[in-house]
Amino acid sequence: PAANKAVAFFFVVFFFLCGVCLLGVVEAILLDEFMGAVQEERQRLHDEEVERTVMTSEKLGSPLDPLLASLAHFHSSNDLSQKIRELFFMIDANGSGSLDYEEICQGLQALEGFSVKLSLEDL
Repeated sequence: PAANKAVAFFFVVFFFLCGVCLLGVVEAILLDEFMGAVQEERQRLHDEEVERTVMTSEKLGSPLDPLLASLAHFHSSNDLSQKIRELFFMIDANGSGSLDYEEICQGLQALEGFSVKLSLEDL
């Protein structure tokens, strides 16, 4: 009888400890799978955004269309004037108050988020 109690106690403790350990392993595996799925979803969303940007750029006819599209979101004429003024001062590298072809090309290439390549025909 005392041996049976010891054996029963051993098995109960053994199954409890194994259950706790296995639960941790299962939890770690599930967490790893979840994190992998989240990373894949983020990559998929990023790829869709890049594809949408490329498709939008291809639909637009002029090299300046992405830049003009960013200027299209304004609240008032003063807001639009301010955006255009800021853009001009960002492109006017030498601060002369005027822009030549090379200065425009260099300024547009320096703008982050816009891939603008101009030819003389575009101007």
